[in-house]
Amino acid sequence: MKDRVRVLIVDDELLARRRIQKLLSSCPEVESIEESKNGTEAVKSIQQNRPSVVFLDVQMPDFDGFEVLRSLDPEEMPVVVFVTAFDQYALKAFDFHALDYLLKPFDDERFFTAFSRAVMETRRGRHEVLHRKLRSLLEDPTHSSSHSPRELESGPKGSSNQLVVKTGGNVVFLETKDVSWIESSGSYVWLKMEGQEDLLIRETMKSLSERLPENHFVRIHRCTIVNLRKIRELRKGRNGEFLAVLQGGVELTVSQSRRRILEEQLGVGEN
Repeated sequence: MKDRVRVLIVDDELLARRRIQKLLSSCPEVESIEESKNGTEAVKSIQQNRPSVVFLDVQMPDFDGFEVLRSLDPEEMPVVVFVTAFDQYALKAFDFHALDYLLKPFDDERFFTAFSRAVMETRRGRHEVLHRKLRSLLEDPTHSSSHSPRELESGPKGSSNQLVVKTGGNVVFLETKDVSWIESSGSYVWLKMEGQEDLLIRETMKSLSERLPENHFVRIHRCTIVNLRKIRELRKGRNGEFLAVLQGGVELTVSQSRRRILEEQLGVGEN
């Protein structure tokens, strides 16, 4: 068969790689299948083997899928299908850039739809079009349209009542009282909003914490910042861990090293 494709599967989970490999084994369009279990291996494989299509996990322990692509020369870019557990609203950004994605858990039909689309792109010789769009996504991760999510980058510091963030060319003013808690996710940060859609920001926890009012927010864990005004109670969990329970019932783990800081901020003594 003409125009058979070389495929690379990049995922840190063995079972995830095996499932995709099994699905691809039934496709006559496939010439070869390679696997990489992390970003470092992926970059090396793409540079050496020049696969036509890459199924690329977004979240990996060493560096994520975006960083893999940033490490490549534009001429090395394959057709990319993102594989991720991210919420589908955030993934609309990928679709806007004409890049397909598989949202875990995905069914066989969705997989074959994505693969067929990728094969079609390679046979159309549209690599240059895809490369330009992919470079646009990587160079401007906050690029959005009316169909893309509110994926935000860091902005200027606001007042004690406001947090200013940027989305595309727009500046958005958030009321800090509406932010219940904050959780890191790789190179991104989730703002957990009260009564609003949660926001995904491309910013580090350290950078964001420096832009928050210190008297209202405190870091209670390596991956968590909480709004002190949203805490309903502090108590021990079933496994002996210390918990901050929010007004909505969400339970957040407080690390031992940060418990005293939290209690001092709330003006309470040790139990």
